[in-house]
Amino acid sequence: MESQNRPLKTLDEPQTYEADSETFARHNILCDGKGVWSMPDDLPQTLLDCFKQGLKAAGEDGVCCGTPDAEGKYQMKTYGELASTSQRLGNAFNKLGLESGKSKIAIFSANCFEYDAIIIGGYFQNLCNVSLYDTLGEDAVQFILEQTEAPICFIQDQKKLDIILKVKPESLKTIVMLKEYKTDNKEVNIVSFEEFKNTGDTSDANNNAPTPSDMATINYTSGTTGNPKGVVLTHKNICTVANGISIFSLPAPWNTNDVWYSYLPMAHIFERAVHCVLMSVGGQWWFSSGDIKKLLDELAVVRPTIFGSVPRVMNRLYDKIQATMAESKLKGWLLRSATASKRGRLDNGEVTKNTLWDKLLLKKVQNLLGGRIHTWVSGAAPLNPKVRGFIREIFSCYVIEAYGQTENVGCGTGTSFVNYQKEDGCVGPPQPWNEIKLADVPDMQYFGKDGKGEVCFRGDNVMQGYYNDPEKTAETIDEDGWLHTGDVGQWMENGTIKIIDRKKHIYKTALGEYIAPEKIEGVYGKHPHIAQMFLWGSSLQSTNVAIIVPEEEKFMKEYGKDRTFEEACADPETAANFLVAINKFARQDGVKGYEVPKAIYLEHELFSIENELLTPTQKAKRPSIQKKYMSIMEKLYEEINN
Repeated sequence: MESQNRPLKTLDEPQTYEADSETFARHNILCDGKGVWSMPDDLPQTLLDCFKQGLKAAGEDGVCCGTPDAEGKYQMKTYGELASTSQRLGNAFNKLGLESGKSKIAIFSANCFEYDAIIIGGYFQNLCNVSLYDTLGEDAVQFILEQTEAPICFIQDQKKLDIILKVKPESLKTIVMLKEYKTDNKEVNIVSFEEFKNTGDTSDANNNAPTPSDMATINYTSGTTGNPKGVVLTHKNICTVANGISIFSLPAPWNTNDVWYSYLPMAHIFERAVHCVLMSVGGQWWFSSGDIKKLLDELAVVRPTIFGSVPRVMNRLYDKIQATMAESKLKGWLLRSATASKRGRLDNGEVTKNTLWDKLLLKKVQNLLGGRIHTWVSGAAPLNPKVRGFIREIFSCYVIEAYGQTENVGCGTGTSFVNYQKEDGCVGPPQPWNEIKLADVPDMQYFGKDGKGEVCFRGDNVMQGYYNDPEKTAETIDEDGWLHTGDVGQWMENGTIKIIDRKKHIYKTALGEYIAPEKIEGVYGKHPHIAQMFLWGSSLQSTNVAIIVPEEEKFMKEYGKDRTFEEACADPETAANFLVAINKFARQDGVKGYEVPKAIYLEHELFSIENELLTPTQKAKRPSIQKKYMSIMEKLYEEINN
């Protein structure tokens, strides 16, 4: 696939054009006035085609993935091994009697070689897969398995097996275990992965390949409210993005020598989409052990050329480097001088690791992540522009910040013109395979004619709908095919989009003011002493209150006073002083007076997946947080009113 990306001539060159004077929809300039891009017939049309293309590029002996053993040494698997394992699994599915184009394969596991083989094996028989987050609780697991009626589930370990056997969905007839297990269960047929695989052979005589319109996956959103929603994505949906990224979005084409460190969950569309792109070019993905303490050691072995992360990881890295700069005036001066020099080059469209600063200083930091990263991909949540700029300066690599949802395969926009990027918080132009319009949000005084409104996507990457849920589908995709995101965006002068607000979760105070808590939390989240925040307001009250989890180390340096973190958080005087400081910070960043909290509660325990206050993708489960802290927030209002 020949790249059609091209460098911009200047930092301010327009990246989109208005394609419809009625809806004010805009297209990427790479569309060249020809309309939104659709896949031509000479590109792989299904994910099975993508795999076969990658197999041809890499060859039977080409490395596809690496898995760390107990000692941290990586064991390699080839494309030939992945092909034969997948073919055996496909024939095993056929022998089991799974119905092509109808039966679903459930996978409840962390990332591994078997995970990819199961997915591809299913595609040999046109079987759709259903991924379960490996951190899901019983209720969500039961809901997904019952809704999809999956007859087979591949399970990683004993802990997950116990969950499945406890919920016992009626449709589940076969369980395949990836690791050792113990059970006295007699109701479900349980076999090992090797046993199941060996019931199939490597013949391709019974293959039943999918078509572009067939379901490829039902990707369940982790859900901040209620049951998760099953996003139905076809082969065409996913291949549109996979092929489109290779053609339009990369600074340089990926190839068989490129390596990805796979530590984000395969159940998330971000990781899944990257696998599809890499697989189509014969690239490599090396798995994490899942132990966060070993991350840097594993990166030193893997030495990825492409690195992906959610903003939280990048924020931690940024804080760590900033802390190192603060330890020594000399170190601080050197790093500031280096980044200033690199910034000058970046603003002139030059991305390079071949400067004196790289060789003398920055190489040491770059080596923390293996030293070979040429492209860094960020997604799943907004990225602080200061952090994005710093990563570009320090690691001397291209940074692609993607914005999208599971509902459009995770990539509707992206900072893909990577030679020139303004560090202004924008998430780039719409990618050529979809268009964007900004729909009016009258209650919030946002109107498309003014270049502000709810971000809506339309293109071949937009989902078919939510599985067995036509009502929620109709709420999300309108009659003209526009996917409504709930995010409010603004067109910038250079034709890029910036997310400025959130339509969902807004509430109205007693004064009649609309509050978008996630937008405000995002501003407060930039404060170095804040780890997490939940802003809330009652419609019967004129002010807001908040639950805040401080960043322990930095908070204690200023507010510790020879006591524990829990004791400092419990001190009312400390909370009052902290509130003054953070509100001053927020007001300077544009938060209005009626948007700031008037009282706060300092929580010493982080919101987490384990305490069921975060989703598996680290998003706040707002109803759960509200329920847990309701009595505390009501008490805060009592204190304000007295």
